Amino acid sequence: MCHPSAGIRQWWINRSTSSSELRNRLNARGRLQRILARENVYRLFVDESGDHTTTHATAVDKRYLGVIGVAFRQLDLVDVRQRLDQFKQDYCDQYDPDGPPILHREDIIGKRPPFAWLKDENASRVFQRALLEHLAACNCTVFAVVIDKESHWKRPYRKLRHPYHYCLHALLERYATFLDRERSLGDVMAESRGRTEDEGLKNEFSNIYSTGTTFAKAALFKSRLTSHELKVKKKESNIAGLQIADLMAFAATRDVLHRYRGCKIETLRYFDSRMIEIVREKYFVAISPTGQSRIDGHGRKILA
Repeated sequence: MCHPSAGIRQWWINRSTSSSELRNRLNARGRLQRILARENVYRLFVDESGDHTTTHATAVDKRYLGVIGVAFRQLDLVDVRQRLDQFKQDYCDQYDPDGPPILHREDIIGKRPPFAWLKDENASRVFQRALLEHLAACNCTVFAVVIDKESHWKRPYRKLRHPYHYCLHALLERYATFLDRERSLGDVMAESRGRTEDEGLKNEFSNIYSTGTTFAKAALFKSRLTSHELKVKKKESNIAGLQIADLMAFAATRDVLHRYRGCKIETLRYFDSRMIEIVREKYFVAISPTGQSRIDGHGRKILA
């Protein structure tokens, strides 16, 4: 049975507001609530630099694997997509809206199709500087985790042997900590690496969500991640966030190695050295109990 006051309130609404006006108000309130909800929801886009299978005592590209996450607010993603698409229209040769080029660092640096036109040095210089300026303006948070595979495989006590999966644990611990600090929620999307690898990564993600990690309890992940399922998309899907993660992955990995292993970055090409500067401005910064800002171990982490 309805409380009498509820009937009085409804009578007053009917008396003072037309049904169309009331619907408009309720719809506006609903839109506002959806906007506010999305404002505190993030998506982490994940890509890697290097591979999980090979290793070498001295070759940096083979010894280390970097797994990089770039977090955007869901509310900003529409603008991120539109701005990246506009960049392609403005700067990519023979842009086709039905088949836009996918921004992939190796293709850009190697000047391979669809970026073969970058063999023109002047065109390459203009394009790369504009792309770097575009990425510098992105409002995102970066997490970089790098594993020393040579060292990792010499530690038989580690139950988790897959280097990528080991990095995923550390990456999600930091992402969930970031979400907790922001009092936000979020999900995760990774670039596809093949059916077998994708299934393995999805299973590991679900395990982390269900049981936690060595350093973070399951409650943290269940309270901050909106799904126990990892989203996986292929490169050709034209996902803006995945393309940005791809473009930043090499630089972030080299920056971690420079910080923890003293690897030289002075000899890197301009594109990568400038990208390192951009990434450094976007790392997740943890705040200690004494109020100190910390990137190392939080936005930037090495696993030995």
